[in-house]
Amino acid sequence: MQRQRSGFLIFLICLASVSHALDLSRINLGFQYDLSAGMTISHRVVEVDEGVAVYFRVSTDSLSAWQSHFLLQERYNSPKHDTLSNYTLDTLQISLSSGYFKLTLSQSSKALLLISMVDLNRGLYRIGDIRVSTPVGFTPNLPLDERGLPIFDSYVIQESVRIAGEVAELHAYQYLDDFGSADPPMGLMKPIAPSLSIDSSFYFEGELVSMENYHFYLIQEDTLAQTALTLLKCPAYYPEFKRLDELIGPLTYITTPTELKAISDSQSKKIFENFWLNTYGTKFRAKNAIRVFYKQVEDANKLFTDYKQGWKTDRGMIYIIFGRPDQVFRNESTEVWKYNDGPEFEFIRISTLFTPAMYTLKRDRQYERLWYSQVGDLRKGL
Repeated sequence: MQRQRSGFLIFLICLASVSHALDLSRINLGFQYDLSAGMTISHRVVEVDEGVAVYFRVSTDSLSAWQSHFLLQERYNSPKHDTLSNYTLDTLQISLSSGYFKLTLSQSSKALLLISMVDLNRGLYRIGDIRVSTPVGFTPNLPLDERGLPIFDSYVIQESVRIAGEVAELHAYQYLDDFGSADPPMGLMKPIAPSLSIDSSFYFEGELVSMENYHFYLIQEDTLAQTALTLLKCPAYYPEFKRLDELIGPLTYITTPTELKAISDSQSKKIFENFWLNTYGTKFRAKNAIRVFYKQVEDANKLFTDYKQGWKTDRGMIYIIFGRPDQVFRNESTEVWKYNDGPEFEFIRISTLFTPAMYTLKRDRQYERLWYSQVGDLRKGL
């Protein structure tokens, strides 16, 4: 991995001088789920000897137009923050539209790193919130792509992945992603910790090879460790779906049990197409409905995939049916989605060995009428 110190990036990095903290619990973070927002900040935190290393990527249309501010604070609603004074910023790769960086932080009691991005010319403001302190720490392992750059998604599409870390020999558990769809919002909450059967268990050195599609891999230096790196292997076209069996799964959210059983049992392209044609009346309306629905599924996969596909997660389900939330508010334990036309959903944040941030929908029977009304509108093409 080639590294350049950040000296030539002085024009990009500006430290904030304000003394008050950002009450992030009151800031609308909805832009983080808007794939057309013009700016995304992706990250991965790795434990190192001197503290933690925050690898992050900034993707935008013009990187040089944005100024960066790094802040540390204890909580989302902290009364004050610290500007960074003891850190190292490495530039891993930079272009006109994206930059890969490594920010090394010494041990700190502050749990939250804020990367604030400002484009003064266009009046745009974006912020990334990154937890840099947890009771159990972080994995010391970093997945790398074929260029030697960090992989930020929880899924990979290449056949093999290099894993950087402190030791050469690593252990992996392989699991099949045979999770079903998320339960609707008026259902019962499922057990938080998944009960899984291990497909295989093996050691490897430096590179995980011959990965199988729709299997996820739990990677550790020590099988007794409380942290791990989890990667879901997906086909090269993911987060898009192309195969019929992939397309059928998300229909769970908009079909009746009878309709879904007929499509699933037959695995017939004709019956799949007839569902859309019978539901929407004309080929034109059916094609448009297919395009819109599976674009939502693709976006949910992109945004919410962890150790299972994004459309199967609680946030993915709500995103597919209700669309991108207009407002998102987050704190240490919850994330709340609000829609301008009324619906509001609360997700509870849970940390597990498989993912540091799993968001589980707080279900309620009162959502039943809202859910069926929204699904009905979708089936009418509204």
